[in-house]
Amino acid sequence: MPLATLKPHNYLKVLYSRAKRGKLGIDIDADRAIDLYTVPVDQLAKWRGRQSFTGSSFLRRRNFHVEYNTGPEFHGDWYLILENVSDEPIDVEYDVFEK
Repeated sequence: MPLATLKPHNYLKVLYSRAKRGKLGIDIDADRAIDLYTVPVDQLAKWRGRQSFTGSSFLRRRNFHVEYNTGPEFHGDWYLILENVSDEPIDVEYDVFEK
């Protein structure tokens, strides 16, 4: 699993290609709670502007595991966004996989 250190009040976005199989999984293990989002590439400006976007939001998660039946947000390229809203750096391991 990749490891990243998120700076305070900053985010990391990781680009993924469209899902090729029917199920997609995301695993997150952070030393403190972070916010995570799945955002289609064409919706990134809306996410940055805190507008409604097609995707998913999971707020204040420390350890997280989810499996999706791939929906419209994964039919094209998309971002996994890990956001640190705290005043301290946060170490996070993350993994995205298809089943």
